[in-house]
Amino acid sequence: MWRFIMAGKFGGLLVLFLFPWIDVRCETKLEGETAAITVARQSGIQIARGRFSKVNPAEDIADELGGGADLGDPAADNPMLQKLSDPPTAAPIVVYAFVVLVGLVVCLVVPGKTAIIGAGICAVLAVAILAFQILVGFPIAKEIQKNKPELLKIAQKEWAGDDDGPPPIKGDGIDLRVRYRPAFYLVCLTTLALPAGIWFSFVEEKEAARRRKKRKRRPRPRNDGDEEP
Repeated sequence: MWRFIMAGKFGGLLVLFLFPWIDVRCETKLEGETAAITVARQSGIQIARGRFSKVNPAEDIADELGGGADLGDPAADNPMLQKLSDPPTAAPIVVYAFVVLVGLVVCLVVPGKTAIIGAGICAVLAVAILAFQILVGFPIAKEIQKNKPELLKIAQKEWAGDDDGPPPIKGDGIDLRVRYRPAFYLVCLTTLALPAGIWFSFVEEKEAARRRKKRKRRPRPRNDGDEEP
């Protein structure tokens, strides 16, 4: 049973690579509340490959109005999106994906206690690698920070109230921030749960082995017809 549970966790982490992990947003304060427009987005696969998706800022407004409009190329009329370039590949995330894949294969293929040990090693490595990546920061966040002054100048100029552009942002000033998406938090929680799952699997397997050993030692009951030696 533990194999299917742990395989589901490892497999679920691989599926979550398809979902957006990071948003790049322009934010400002409007009447004490934060107003934000998403301009770029990264999924787990894109983080590993050093790519990102450019988002038309008007999509936030279109979604609120029901969507369905053809917004065209998101970067066509937005110099800030044109300025954004692909960030470097996040090598730790590539290694993390490989470790998760190995953990999935181990749970499904390797027999006995070896599977628990192998999956446990993968679980600990996955936690360590993801924690390291969060600690050093994601490449797109570093790129945004490096080019932030120039990008903010473009944002201020483009979103100062042009009738043909995106909705104007006015307030306490514009800031460019990297925000994590729900899928990324789910990745973190699932990854942290991996070692605990492996530990419970180890305890369960050990208890099952003890019960099997105890049954083998139990003397076979004698029948009345059995002869004395």
